[in-house]
Amino acid sequence: MDAPTADPPVTQKREFWVLVVYALVLGVFGGVVGWVVLEAIKLGSGWIPRSGSGWFDGSWWWVGVTAGAGLVVGTLRQLMRLPADVPDMFATLRAQPT
Repeated sequence: MDAPTADPPVTQKREFWVLVVYALVLGVFGGVVGWVVLEAIKLGSGWIPRSGSGWFDGSWWWVGVTAGAGLVVGTLRQLMRLPADVPDMFATLRAQPT
């Protein structure tokens, strides 16, 4: 009877190195995107005047903006006829077969 052949180490498999390259590309991409976001925040921070940090120190027009955004979301939900109970990520994961 022939002796069973051992699998090569993980680092000698092509799939491993393909995943390493994907991880490297994704990491570099994420780093560049993060850097761009930080630079955009730094650039845009001077455009908006700073308000105080108290409960009522902000501008009142934001109340209208958030109310309008809620109205848009509610209207879109009604127009798209979404079910009343939409399962969240954890319910979807629990429903998966093990």
